[in-house]
Amino acid sequence: MVKKCCYFGDFGSWADIMSDFNVKPELEEPKFVFAFYNYEDYEGFAAVVYSYDGTNFYINEASHCSCEGLENQWDEDGEYTLEELIKMKNIFSKYAEYYEKWLKQFKKRKLKKEES
Repeated sequence: MVKKCCYFGDFGSWADIMSDFNVKPELEEPKFVFAFYNYEDYEGFAAVVYSYDGTNFYINEASHCSCEGLENQWDEDGEYTLEELIKMKNIFSKYAEYYEKWLKQFKKRKLKKEES
């Protein structure tokens, strides 16, 4: 079974992400999301990977100190392939293990498509 969305830390939903980043107008909720937001000692770091089709992926990363939040830091990094995402597990710190498991579903899906 495909786990479509994984939210960690202070993110619990796509709406939380849109709100914390103050994205206006809000983006349509993607089919696949992996996101976390760690907030400790007045500093925060967030990373969001999402895809509407399970083939093309987008990333947004942001951080802040005590005087600001994630507001107005939504700036997509461009489009990424599955192979590129696999190499990026280091941006997910303590969530790297979950990130790798989340990505495996796309590897399996891609192999099935290639075999067809």
